[in-house]
Amino acid sequence: MKTKTAAVIYASIGHLFAWVWMLGAIAAIYFLVTALFFDGAWSSLFWAGGASAIGKWLSKGFMDHKDRVLYEEKLITERFIL
Repeated sequence: MKTKTAAVIYASIGHLFAWVWMLGAIAAIYFLVTALFFDGAWSSLFWAGGASAIGKWLSKGFMDHKDRVLYEEKLITERFIL
C-alpha cells in the first residue's frame, strides 16, 4: 500500500472514531440529564461514556499511526533511514 493511501485510510478511520467519540459524549450528557432529573437508567450513561472513551482512544491511535506513516515516509525520502 502506498504511503499517501495508507495515511488517508488511517485518517478516515480516525475521523470516523472521532465522530463516535463526539456522539457518545453528547449521548452521555443526555443520559446524565435523564438520569438526574427524569429517573432514567444510569447504565445508559455508563455505556455512552464508555463508547465515547473508546472512540477517543481509537481516534487518537489511528491519527498517531497516520502521523507515524507520514513521518517514516519523510525520513525515507530524505535518506535518514533505509
